[in-house]
Amino acid sequence: MTTERQMTWDEVVAEMVRYRERASASDDLLRQAIEALRHADMFITNGVENGYIRLPSPPDPALETPNLIRAVLTAYDKRGQS
Repeated sequence: MTTERQMTWDEVVAEMVRYRERASASDDLLRQAIEALRHADMFITNGVENGYIRLPSPPDPALETPNLIRAVLTAYDKRGQS
């Protein structure tokens, strides 16, 4: 039979600080990924409009890439996190 040791107040506070640091790092990574998607969307859009990028023909799944990027950005913006 094992008994669990209760955490001290200092241990609880230390764990809360570690959690916040991990959450903050995760939030930063998400913001960086969203910013990268915004740049990719602009790059693809400008490349297609200026003739530097030719979109593939159906049924190539790469044709959906711009729409997928925009769908993710729209969903993120609707969450109010931009």
